[in-house]
Amino acid sequence: MKKIINKLLPLFIFIILTVIFYGNLFLPRLSVYFTPDLGRSDIINIFSFRYLLTQLIKLQEIPLWTNQVGTGIPLLVSGQFSIFNIIDYILLSFFPPALSTNLLYLLFTLIALLSTYGFVRYLKLSRSASIFVAIVFSFSGAFIFRIQHQTVFTASCLLPLVFLLALRAIDKLNIRDALILAFVISQQIFISHPQYVFITLLGIIIISSYLIIIKKERFSVKFKRILLLTLAIVFGITMSSIQIVPAFEFKSFSVRSQNLSFNNATTQSFTPKYFLTLLYPFIFGNPANASYKLFNQQGIDIFWEKVAYTGLIPLILVFFGIFNKAKKSDYEKAIILLLTVSIFLVLGKYSPILFVYLFPPFNYFQIPARFLVLMIFSLSVLAGYGLERWRSKKINMFAAKFILIIFVFLSSLTIVYLYHPTVPIKDLFEPPESSTFLKDKPGRIYTSGGMWSYMNELQTEGWQDTSYYLFANNSLDSNVNLLYGHTQTGVYFGLLTQRQKLIQSLLINEAKGNLVNLTAISTPLHKKILNLTSTRFLISPFKFVDPDLQLLKTITPPATKTWPPFHIYENIQYLPRIRFISDYLLVENEDQALKTINSKNFDPLTMAVIEGKFAKKNLKQSVNQIKLIKDTDQELIVDVKNKSDSILVIADSFYPGWQASVDGKQIKIYPANINQRAIFVNAGHHEVRFHYISRSFELGKRISIASFIVWIGLLLATFLKVDHSRLGSKDGNV
Repeated sequence: MKKIINKLLPLFIFIILTVIFYGNLFLPRLSVYFTPDLGRSDIINIFSFRYLLTQLIKLQEIPLWTNQVGTGIPLLVSGQFSIFNIIDYILLSFFPPALSTNLLYLLFTLIALLSTYGFVRYLKLSRSASIFVAIVFSFSGAFIFRIQHQTVFTASCLLPLVFLLALRAIDKLNIRDALILAFVISQQIFISHPQYVFITLLGIIIISSYLIIIKKERFSVKFKRILLLTLAIVFGITMSSIQIVPAFEFKSFSVRSQNLSFNNATTQSFTPKYFLTLLYPFIFGNPANASYKLFNQQGIDIFWEKVAYTGLIPLILVFFGIFNKAKKSDYEKAIILLLTVSIFLVLGKYSPILFVYLFPPFNYFQIPARFLVLMIFSLSVLAGYGLERWRSKKINMFAAKFILIIFVFLSSLTIVYLYHPTVPIKDLFEPPESSTFLKDKPGRIYTSGGMWSYMNELQTEGWQDTSYYLFANNSLDSNVNLLYGHTQTGVYFGLLTQRQKLIQSLLINEAKGNLVNLTAISTPLHKKILNLTSTRFLISPFKFVDPDLQLLKTITPPATKTWPPFHIYENIQYLPRIRFISDYLLVENEDQALKTINSKNFDPLTMAVIEGKFAKKNLKQSVNQIKLIKDTDQELIVDVKNKSDSILVIADSFYPGWQASVDGKQIKIYPANINQRAIFVNAGHHEVRFHYISRSFELGKRISIASFIVWIGLLLATFLKVDHSRLGSKDGNV
């Protein structure tokens, strides 16, 4: 019994500390983190997507596409959620979005604690030192300041588990561990943050390569170790094809179709002065009270990307462990190597190995500071070695280690409670005044300039008082609109297609605002884009004086506040989302389409810009009728009548996977008006159907299913092999 208690003691400790750490999310009322970010709150935007996903899962739909933001986006490649991660899928399926989000933090933190503990125990450290390392890492700045970035947080939590399984697999040449490793890698990929998958895999490659090279053994054995690890990684990637294949398709159409330049790849490099944040995270100020300046002469310094907190005690122990005269194991040397490489990588453009950011895969991603998770993991493990070597006859070492563990945890707990604000879920779901006003008025909304007032509050007041950020929900900005049942022309997404990025840039840049008197004008091009995208309402803290933008309502802040109000305008020239046109202009690409739309001769009411190479047809303007039969995120059916051949334009995003048919016969969809869909429809009475069928998703699904079947078979074979060997041993004894 005593042995069982000793084995379960770390689990009990980790559960208690985790519940305390996230306690304010559950008591006294169910709440969610409400931490602001640049221009909006990432955590609320992701939570809004989780709310959408919960609704789609209840309808037993695979969430592939939504029309509710950005005139339509492919959901699988958003980098905002982890629908195929088994833990997240279960949480989304059985719990409301707020509770599923909070449970996600609990479960993944426990995974980080237990797997870090298991990893360090595998390195032969004592139970107390392993508990210490797990707490230092799992409650470090790598997690505290990235809670609002949910995919970053959860992907980081799986890093120590991947490390543990990789070491076990190559050390013991254990096929079962390699298979479990492949599964965990697939689950990390499903979290939808490929950069952290790359960081994790790079880390295990560094450690594994070092350990394999220094082992004195035959080359054939070394080769087996390398092969087993390689196959585990490849298998994990193959199992994730259901997400990876659509992601590669999306990349070819996105603004990241080409590798990043050196300057872009090294943006937000870890400036050397930020090593001081290892000691105290707010040494350069705290965004919560606006004492940290996000903008400086060099540009922007994003606090939550660069802070690297572990605390003074772990760093002292790291120093003591490294420079202690005790002989170092191969594992410890491997961790020191990992620490060295990770320090070079986080420095980015300030690093002596900055040249790596000129080459793939390093130039696939931005923000070298994200390698901090490797650096902090290495520091945490080395702190464990330092604690292990600390001996004193004058004090009770058990009591000293216990005090250190509690002190490290309480330091992190204080920081997270002071830094991250929470808001009761009922307050978040309470519709703002603008939502109530627009409730019975269908039509797309676009929010113009809302980011300016948000950033003004962020830089001048911080977020110790979160009341402004609740008031800012009156903007109904993307993706907050999802919480209140509205449709947004704007989009806040991990990555955009080139077409969508162009439209969003025009909507932002072609509205000219004056920050002195908070007035703005809508340029002719801006109004054309608003009209073409079927945007009926404009919400802004700026006053637009334009006959085409009719002021409907002004949402004023409480009398005690001086926040800018939000004005709601109706765009009286907006065009129907589904419409026939009879005149069109042919262009070769979206750049030419933009020039044509911007010309004075282009009339959005009667004309469209079509991309394609074919003989132009002479169409006549005629009377037509359009009756909406079905309209869901992934299917649109309309009944149409037109007296002559025409073009049917849908003001929804153009993207591969959308198929169209007229009376059951499939026809070609052309890109129209930069990021819309158009088809040619002959005269007569027809049923027109648009259906989203992602071929890349279907291909990836088949590969994933086949891979999982093979994986299950191989895993079962490892158990059967063990059972047979045990049976043979018994027979032999008989």
